[in-house]
Parts: sequence; C-alpha cells; structure tokens
Amino acid sequence: MRYYLIKSYAYYLHTKIALQINGDNLNNKSHTAINPLRLLVVDDNLDAAESLSRLLELNGHIVEIAHDGFEAIKLSKAFKPQYVFLDIAMPDMNGYETADALKKIPGLENINIIALTGWDAESEQIKSSKTRFNHHLTKPVRIDQINRLLALENNNLH
Repeated sequence: MRYYLIKSYAYYLHTKIALQINGDNLNNKSHTAINPLRLLVVDDNLDAAESLSRLLELNGHIVEIAHDGFEAIKLSKAFKPQYVFLDIAMPDMNGYETADALKKIPGLENINIIALTGWDAESEQIKSSKTRFNHHLTKPVRIDQINRLLALENNNLH
C-alpha cells in the first residue's frame, strides 16, 4: 500500500508504526546516524518537506528546509549542506536549475544532490543523471532507501 505525504504528523505516525511492525525501534542505534550529516530538504510541498526533515532528524542528522530554489541557494551559502534532497517539479526555479545554481556556490561544487520526484519515468531518471544529480529517488520515498543511500555515501566520505 502506498502512503502519500498528506500531513506531516500522519506520515510520522505511519512511519513509526511501520518501523514497530517490522520489529524496528525509532530509538534503536540502527536508526541513529553514526556520523550526523548536514542535510538540506528542498520541496515546495510543505508537508513533504517537513515529514522528510523530521524522519532525517530522528536518524540523528542536522536538517534544514527550503521551499523553493531561491531559498535553497540562500540557505546553502551559510549552512553548507553535505547532501541536498531536491524536488524536481518546483515553480519559478525547478530542481534542475536549483541543482546547477547550488553547484556554483564556492565550497559546494561537489555537493551530493539527490533528486526527489513523483515522476517515475525513465526519461526523468536519465535527465537527472545528465544534470547535477548524484541519485534519483521516486516519491513516496521509503526511509530505509534513504538510510541505505546515506550510509553508503557516508562510508565513501571516510
């Protein structure tokens, strides 16, 4: 069954229940980041951004939220995120334009950008790999996908 991000709290409760059903525990060390990362979540859907942010914080990461590309650029200059979860379909400045702009910020030229999209088309995955995205995830994203991705990438940093 697919669960869509309608309300942050509802999604949080669903995730907590799903983890408990699977025998996991939110306080379990497997859900806590060994090396907390600075993460930026960029999504014009307020509920989606807040939900993902809270889940990442539960895993021990330091998370900031932006709701459009312009806010992401401004925030990134000071916050210097190690990873950006970036929605592709945003008004005014889409995810492709935002990714290109983020890579031009001094010190962020090699930032890891993970495309988040509701589109599961192969052409979008190809397009995202040809621009500035390191990875592509289709919404709704499962937290275990994100945890595996961040663990793999975090190990590559050390």
